[in-house]
Amino acid sequence: MSEVEIRLEELPGLLATVQLRLQGFLCLVHAWAGEIAPRAADRLVTVLDEHFRINGTLDLG
Repeated sequence: MSEVEIRLEELPGLLATVQLRLQGFLCLVHAWAGEIAPRAADRLVTVLDEHFRINGTLDLG
């Protein structure tokens, strides 16, 4: 098993990067769903965002 060390001051930037990448994922899901099931695309993205809390404000406190 490997250990990963992250300095506390690096954490906000890393989390912001993850959030941006997940937002990009939601955009890709929306485009894909728009091709497969256009009427369901918005709802699918909304449900994914609600469950994974991608677009919310990062609470680092």
